[in-house]
Amino acid sequence: VGGAKSGGIMVRFGVDTDSPAQKERLATGAVVKQLKLQGERLRYEKVSGDGPETGWVSIKFKGADTMVLVNPPKEVTAAAPACQDGFLEFPKDFVWGAATAAYQIEGGALQGGRKPSIWDMFAKTEGKVKEGATGDVACDHYHRWRTDLDIVKKLNFGAYRFSISWSRLIPEGDGPINHEGKKFYNDLIDGLLERGITPW
Repeated sequence: VGGAKSGGIMVRFGVDTDSPAQKERLATGAVVKQLKLQGERLRYEKVSGDGPETGWVSIKFKGADTMVLVNPPKEVTAAAPACQDGFLEFPKDFVWGAATAAYQIEGGALQGGRKPSIWDMFAKTEGKVKEGATGDVACDHYHRWRTDLDIVKKLNFGAYRFSISWSRLIPEGDGPINHEGKKFYNDLIDGLLERGITPW
């Protein structure tokens, strides 16, 4: 909005120039969105600046423009349908679910027999991760998994895809299985099945 004078431009309730004027003016520098253009009268919706939220204004005053077009409308063509046969539909046996990654959600970095993984070492190397963030606590899924599975069930998901932290299951990288780690994943799987969710 340039305004007929520094105080902005008059806003009217209707399209006619003799329509009642609103109390406030649309301030110089305001940005508006065009709703309807009728001759030299514009119905607008305010985007920013001071003045009435909507109304009718003159786009010219004494032959001078009171507004400048900032983003000219572009010619738009309809996109080709994504599917020539109509709307896309999911198969009846399509399974909706959630997916997670152990390092990103488990936390419990040194609990239950877990030992540091390559990711733990990488994240704790100075300058490798923004603000030195680590997965030591993450979403604390290790302690909150029951609540997490309740959320998955509440969302009506039929499947839950998760990964296994090998440094929790086989802390030394080879050798015997850590039974606390095995129990954690067994409990997680049992919890999914109890809630009617398929482990993936």
